[in-house]
This record gives sequence, C-alpha cells and structure tokens, in this order.
Amino acid sequence: METKPEEITHLKFAFPRSFWVTNSARQVTMVEMLTNDLLALHERIKRAGAHIDKEPVFTNEYGYFTFYDPDGHYFRMVEEKFPSKSDETF
Repeated sequence: METKPEEITHLKFAFPRSFWVTNSARQVTMVEMLTNDLLALHERIKRAGAHIDKEPVFTNEYGYFTFYDPDGHYFRMVEEKFPSKSDETF
C-alpha cells in the first residue's frame, strides 16, 4: 500500500518560545526541555552522575536548572508555573 502525498497530514508545532539557545554563529549551544516536576528530575539526574552546572532556581513564573550530559551537551530543564484557579483575577 502506498501513501499518496495528498494523504499525508503535516504536523505543525507552535511553541511559545525557542527550546534551544544559539551562539553568534547560530550553532545550538543549549537545549531546553520542560518538566512537570523539576526537583524530582534534578535529583534523578544528579544521582545518575551528571555534572550539574546550576542548582534549581525558582521565580514566580518558572524554575530551572542546567547540567551537562556525559557527552558534554548542555541542557536547561524548566518547570513553568501556571496560576492556580484561586490565583486568577477576573
């Protein structure tokens, strides 16, 4: 069975911001990933022996930490904070 080009549904992703950081040569220098439990992920990555570059930092909007994997790739893990229903104003 062959799929015809007109039968293909192309996926389109819309991100609120970039999930990578580039240098002046436009080379990717860091990848950012989202998580829903930053502290648990931090502990798991730390126990696995990764080099933690920056311990978890929290603001009102998000929390993050950065680390290097064994191959030297640089990652930033982010947990976005969304207002609870009680925090919303109408």
